[in-house]
Amino acid sequence: MFFIVGILLVIGCVFGGYSVHGDLRILWQPIEYVIILGGALGAFMAGNPKRVVIASFKSVGTMVKGPKYKKEAYVELLTCFLQRVPFG
Repeated sequence: MFFIVGILLVIGCVFGGYSVHGDLRILWQPIEYVIILGGALGAFMAGNPKRVVIASFKSVGTMVKGPKYKKEAYVELLTCFLQRVPFG
């Protein structure tokens, strides 16, 4: 959920900032996107061990679809803990 909100916030701020100054066609620079994304990906791969890079690419699906456990699972776990801990 935070991923989607973050992406929408970035897109809104970029388009909002450029729309104040004029023409939005200035944002369409496909070669710059290739350069920036390629440089970022290359720096990430060069700066991390192979196992970290592979684990990062494998976890992209989890990042997009959200966590495995929902709020109900955590509430159930906390109620189990509270039943076992004596207050006193």
